[in-house]
Amino acid sequence: MKKWISHLGWAISSRIAPEIVDVKTGEVLGRAFVLAFGTRAIVLGYRGRKPLVPVFLPEKKLRYWKLRIGFTTAEEPDYPNIRESL
Repeated sequence: MKKWISHLGWAISSRIAPEIVDVKTGEVLGRAFVLAFGTRAIVLGYRGRKPLVPVFLPEKKLRYWKLRIGFTTAEEPDYPNIRESL
């Protein structure tokens, strides 16, 4: 029964959840529900291939009580340059 409910939840989130767009590139990363509770943000139903990295979005007017967040992906490591620097 739990498995069936889990599959139903994934099916619903893949259909009606809003798209998560990378704020740097504009690429669609996947679909998920983002719930904000005070100082926490919970991402439900994300099935994208790349892990999400939350970032604060710039604002025209500085407000500390309500900040906007967006999502991006972690940058790929540059392995040849890492070896040269060691």
